[in-house]
Formats: sequence, structure tokens, C-alpha cells
Amino acid sequence: MLLLIVYIGWQNQRAATQSVNEGALRLARLVAAEEQRLLQEARQLLSVLVLLPAVRTVNGPACNQIVTALVRESPVYTNIGATRVNGGPFCSALPLLGPAGGRELLAVSRRALETNATAISGYMLGRESGRPVIALASPWRDAADAMRGVVFLGLDLRWVRRVAAQVELPEHAALLIVDADGIALARYPEIGGVVGRSLKDTPLVREMQSRWSAGTIELPGLPDLRPGVPSIPRLWAFSPLRHDGTISGYVAIGFPRNAAFAPVRRTLAQAAFGSALIGTLTLVALWVGADRLIGRPVKTISNAAARLTAGDRTAWVGALPRSDELGQLARGFDQMADALEQRERELAEANRRATATRFAAILDAAPDGIVTVEDGSFRIIQFNKGAEQMFGYSAAEVLGEPLDLLLPTGLVGAGATTPEQAQRENGRRDWSGRRKGGEVFPLDVTVATVTVDGRPVLTAFLRDVTEHRLLLNALQALAESSSSTTDDTLFRVLVEHLAGALGVEFAFIGELPEDRADRVTTLAFFADGQIVPNITYDLEGTPSQTVLSQATACVYEHGVREHFPAAQWLATRGIEGYAGLALFGTGDQPIGLLTVMSRRPLNAGALAESTLRVFAVRAAGEIERRRADRVLQRSEAGAGALVAHAPFGIFRSREDGTLLAVNPALVAMLGYDSAEELLTRNLTTDVYTDPADRARILHLRHAGFTEEIDVEWKRKDGARIVVQLRGRTLDRAPAAGMEFEVFVEDVTA
Repeated sequence: MLLLIVYIGWQNQRAATQSVNEGALRLARLVAAEEQRLLQEARQLLSVLVLLPAVRTVNGPACNQIVTALVRESPVYTNIGATRVNGGPFCSALPLLGPAGGRELLAVSRRALETNATAISGYMLGRESGRPVIALASPWRDAADAMRGVVFLGLDLRWVRRVAAQVELPEHAALLIVDADGIALARYPEIGGVVGRSLKDTPLVREMQSRWSAGTIELPGLPDLRPGVPSIPRLWAFSPLRHDGTISGYVAIGFPRNAAFAPVRRTLAQAAFGSALIGTLTLVALWVGADRLIGRPVKTISNAAARLTAGDRTAWVGALPRSDELGQLARGFDQMADALEQRERELAEANRRATATRFAAILDAAPDGIVTVEDGSFRIIQFNKGAEQMFGYSAAEVLGEPLDLLLPTGLVGAGATTPEQAQRENGRRDWSGRRKGGEVFPLDVTVATVTVDGRPVLTAFLRDVTEHRLLLNALQALAESSSSTTDDTLFRVLVEHLAGALGVEFAFIGELPEDRADRVTTLAFFADGQIVPNITYDLEGTPSQTVLSQATACVYEHGVREHFPAAQWLATRGIEGYAGLALFGTGDQPIGLLTVMSRRPLNAGALAESTLRVFAVRAAGEIERRRADRVLQRSEAGAGALVAHAPFGIFRSREDGTLLAVNPALVAMLGYDSAEELLTRNLTTDVYTDPADRARILHLRHAGFTEEIDVEWKRKDGARIVVQLRGRTLDRAPAAGMEFEVFVEDVTA
């Protein structure tokens, strides 16, 4: 009889072992599935980040704003950022330690660039966070579709603690995660000193590394890793963690063996004690009783565990009419099954909320407009704050409306009826947006398909390129004006193009007189569509005084009259917006200013300043050239008398030998009757005895031609003289060739 009870107890213990193993294996797989869900979500986040204009244009400040908001909203990420193709980071939510954040990030980034796909690292110790993380990286491309770098993120392992708490691990159970090399990454409940320690020589890790799939094992114990605490025999269930098909680690859940079998052993002991009292006469009763008290409940629990492992979320043991340990075990099993079912529902809901939250965080943190539409219908389902500012609509006004409300031609009008066609259409045409007030403006559009709540949607990243187009127009206008005009006409063309580029009514170029610093004389003045006569005005009390005194740009987008009430000219013409920039030549003092004014506010003050700087280079250069010409004219006028009475010869000639100017001393030296007669001669053939001597001198022209050179010349009558030449190459280089200015002294012995 005793042997029979022992046999029944042994059978029940086997059933209990199976039940515990199946329950633990179910939990291990749940943790592994949660990791895969987070990795998939991280991949999706990267697929959105690579399309952000802030990344594609290497706009560090805008990109930092987005990724910082994402890390703040999603603690599961340790860091998010972007690097250039050479590894140099330009965007990161946290400071990167070392070159581009360390060898691990460099390795996964390099793999992403080589494969042109998202790359995932194994678990590693984060350099910024100091915690175990997984690094993911995806390549990003610029507007020309050239690969320029990677976006990256770190996935924190702290989510394990949250999962373990939510599934409510049984008492004395332990959850352990190790990487592929057996390094402990996490343990729950947490024990100081475990994370980072190598467990590769323990039987559990060796067993897991020898398998490619999930399994269970009963081991005599795993070191507790705390001084003075003995190892505890446990039943372990484990599952591999895979990244891109490669095992990167293992998750294991263990139950103390004594705790797992305690209810069966207690019941078995009670049955044995009862059998000794009743004796052989109660054999049948004991058989029935043992089966009813132990066998059936344990089988019920085992069958429920098998159903739960197979995926049946309704697998319950049901109420057992008893209050002993098996009854408690059954109720505990039911509670665990209920917790697992509830956990899976919570995970699904949390996944939906987390995806929506992160997606919304990207939308609202981005400075650009982001609009999401339904697949096929192209009706707006998401509209971020950047889009609200860009188009002038609130999200409530456009949700549910067709995308054509914002894009006059729309994606459908462009021939796209699916997200794939819309993506192919992107980049083949110029896009335009339409604001709430009806204004049409140029757009840069990037189209991508992402998954939200399990369904594909089309997301358009929109950037208002009005300022960019205006600046390009200004550059084109400047190029046209510079190539087709000279002298005073250039200033008139510059102010006309400047006013047109910025859409303002007034533009002028002013010069500070060289003898006075308290007034400005305009060189060209454009007003209300035409060039008007130039004026001279005092600087006192005008915005021009502020521009020149600060020697920089001054922009008043609106209300300029209130700032300068003494400037009556502003009031009489109703000027509201003003932008001015000081002009500099080669010195450190301003020589003039470039100004635009409008009766409307200057809504793009930064654009006005940038455009002024483009035109200022050409305007300042022309003012400097005119001043130099005036100095030269005064110098030449003053030097004319001196040249006429000089005791030595002076002439100016071209590279081909044409004489341009000669003084009386040179005419007498060569025996000609007049300067006019000498000017009809060619220097090379009519003056040099040997033309090769002049060819030798011309070789020195690039060096400045300043040294003294003795050559033989011939007079009008054929007599030969020796002259000493000393001269210079002039800066002017007209179409006819280079010019020289030479001093001549007769040194004939």
C-alpha cells in the first residue's frame, strides 16, 4: 500500500514538474516576444526619422529638438541621434562619449551603411547611460537620394523589470537575461553586482548556449552571486533572444525546486500518515482518495497548463472544493493564467498607445509640417503643430478632409492612388501648398509609408521653401545684373532686383560722403515700381544711423515708425517694415548702406537680412571701385603737369607695342617732331633696335617689371642710343592686352 502511495505521488510530482515547466516556458517566451515587439517598434521609429527634413538637411538644432522630445516621452530609449557618413554626429538627445559614441555604435553604423538596411547590435553596455542596451542604426539619404549617414537609437533593458512586475512572477521565482557570451544583463528581482558578471561557466548558460530553441532544464543550482548565500536548485525555462536571425542572448525563468513541489510532497506525506493508521483495510479508500485528493487535481492543473502553453487564454483549473496546498496551487495557477491573459491585453493596448504617443511626439516636435493620410482615400488623419503654423488651419479643421485642401493638385492629382505611387511621384515635380487664406506657396515634399495601429498610412513631410526660392531668385537677379550692367546702371538694377526678390516697395543704396559722416547720398533709389531721383539726407534720428553706428544689419519687421518718430520720411510714406545693412570696403569703417522698406510688415526678417548680405557684396565692391577711380582721376590730373616737365622720358604702352602716351622728354630723346608723330609708331619695331630685347622684357611682366634694364633703341634718324628702362605693369588688363608704364633715361656713353 505504501508503495502504491509513493507511486501515485511520483506520478503527481511528474505532472507538477510538467506544469511548472510549461508555465515558466510560457513566461520566458512572453519576455522574448516583448523584446521583439520593442525592436519592431524601434525599426519603425527609425524608418520615420530617416525621412525627417531636419535629418536630410543636417539641421542639427531642429534634429536635437525632435530626438530630445522623443527620449523624454519614451524612457525605453537611452538615446536617439544621427551621424554623417564619416561617423561625425550632428544630432543627439544626449552627449556622445568618445568618437561618435564608441566602437559599438561605429560598428553597427558601418554595418547599416554597408548593407543599406537597418542594423541591430547585440546587447552592450551603453556609454551614455551605463546600462545594457541594444543599438539600432538605419542609413539616411539627402534630397538627391545620396547616402549621407545613419540615424541611431539605444533600446534600454529596463523594460524587463516592467514586464516582470506586470506578469506577477510567483514567489521565489527569478528572471535572468544574459547575452550571447554569458554576461548577465538583468536579473529580477534585482541583486547588486549581478549585471555585468560573466556566467558562461554555469551549467544553465552552457545548456542554453548548446541549444537553438526554447527549452527547460532542472539544475542543482545557479550561484546566487551574493557572498554567503548558497546556490538554490531550480527548475529553469529559457528562450533565445534573436536579432536579425542571430541569437544575441537568452532569457531564463527559474522556480525553486522545493517551492514548486512542496504542495505535492505535503499531500503525499499526509496520505502516507493516514495509510499507516488505517492499514491494509483502507487500501481501496486510499487508492480512490489519493487519486481524488492528489491525482485528479494535479492532472487538472497539468491539463490547464498544457492548454495555456498551447495558446488557450481561457485555460482555467476552476474552483477545487478544498483549502489545502493543492487547492491553493490551483487557485494560484488560475491567478497566473488570468494575469497572463490580462498582461497580453495590456501589452497590446500599451503597444497601441506607445506607438501613437511616439508617433505624435515626432509629429509635434518636428519644426516642419507633417500630415498623415489614410491609404487610398487620402483623407487627413494626423496634422502636427508645424503644419498648423504652415497652413493656418487647426488640426480640428482639417481632420477627415481630403489632402487636396492643402495641396492644390494633391497626390491624387499627381496621378497617385496608392502610397507606393505617391512615393514614386515624389521628387518628379514641383509641389505647392495652399494656406487657409488661399495663398499658394512652394513646398518641398517627402512621402513615406509607415505603420500606425497595425495599418499602413501615408505620411508627407512638408517644408515651406518660400524663403529658399526667394533667395534663389535674388541670387539669379544678382548674377544677371552683375553680368549685364556697369557703372551707375548697376546700382539701379541692383535695387530693382532687390525690391522684387523681397516683394517690398522701396529699396536704395546709399553712400557715406568721404568728407562727412553725418549724412547719406543715395546712388540708386527704387520706389513703388520705378527708379526715382537720388536724395541726400541727414542720419540723425533715422534707422540708417542705427545701421551705420552698429556696423551690422538692423531689421524691424514691423513698427519701425514707432522706433524712429523723428524720421518724417517714414511716416509720410507709411513705412511699417525696415531692413538695412552696412556696406564695407577694404577698411573697417562703413562706406554706405543697403536698405529695403515696406508698407507691410516684413514677415521674413531673417530672409531679408540674408538677401541683403548677398546683394551687399556686389554693391560695396562697386562703391569701392568708383572711389578708387576718383582717386586715380585726381592723381592723374595732378600728375599731368609733373609728367610734362619731367627731365626723363615717360611712356605708357600695350603688350603689342602700341604707344598710348608719351611725354615731351621722350619725344626729344627719339628725335621726333611731336608726340602725335611718335604715337603713330610701334614700340617693338620702330624703337627697339632688336625686337628680341622687348620680348625678353615682356617675360618679366608677371613679376611686376620694376628692375632697371639697359637696352639699345634707335632714333627717328636711325642713330642708336642706349637707354635704361624702369617701369611697372599696370593693374588694368583691357581686351587689347596688358599695359605698362615706363621711365626712360638716356645712358649712352
